[in-house]
Amino acid sequence: MLDNPAVESDRSLVSAAPAPELNKLPYDKAHQLELLHLRAEAEALLQQLQIEKQRKLVSAGS
Repeated sequence: MLDNPAVESDRSLVSAAPAPELNKLPYDKAHQLELLHLRAEAEALLQQLQIEKQRKLVSAGS
């Protein structure tokens, strides 16, 4: 979908750590769940930024 190398490098930042990693954290279940939700929200926002960046690059090239 995205062939731009700059966007590809950003994509590596979006990949989440495995959920079992959270079990090692000293947080109770409610905080772990909140962390998962925040991580998912951050990933969604990063993805939106990447899409907008790609749109700008495509429109600038047209």
